[in-house]
Amino acid sequence: MAEDRKPQIERLAPFRFVKGRSGNPSGRPARLPVSGLYAKLCEMEVPENLRRKLNRGRKSLGLPKNCTFGEALVLRLFLKALAGSELAAKEIRVAIEGHPTRRVESLVVSAEVDSNFYRNKLKTLLGEDGKYLPAASDHPAEPEP
Repeated sequence: MAEDRKPQIERLAPFRFVKGRSGNPSGRPARLPVSGLYAKLCEMEVPENLRRKLNRGRKSLGLPKNCTFGEALVLRLFLKALAGSELAAKEIRVAIEGHPTRRVESLVVSAEVDSNFYRNKLKTLLGEDGKYLPAASDHPAEPEP
C-alpha cells in the first residue's frame, strides 16, 4: 500500500510548502468598511431633489447639476472656512499639505532650560552647596543618538 502512494507523493512534490515562505504572500486584503463606504458615497451623484433642497434659503451651497457628494462636501467646507471657521480652514490645510512635522531642536533646548531651572530651584531648597545633587556633567545638554 505504501508503494501505491509513492507516485502520488512524487507528483505532489512541487506543490509542497516551502519552509520560510508564506502560502499567501499578498496576505488578507485590508478592509476599511467605514472609509470604503465614505469613498463610495463621495463618488455618487447628489440626487436632484436633495441638490435643490441644499440650494434653497440663506445657506444655499449653489451646487451645480450632476455634482457628487464629495464635491458638495468640499464646497461646504470651503464656504465655512471663508465664513471664518478656523477648524474648517485647518482641515483644508491638512488635506492639502499634510500634518506639520515636529521640530526636535526646539524640544531639546526646552528640555535643557527646564533641567537648569529645576536644578536651580533644588539648590535654593537644599542649600547652595547642593551636596545632594548629582554633578552637572551627569546631565548632558544634548541627548545621545
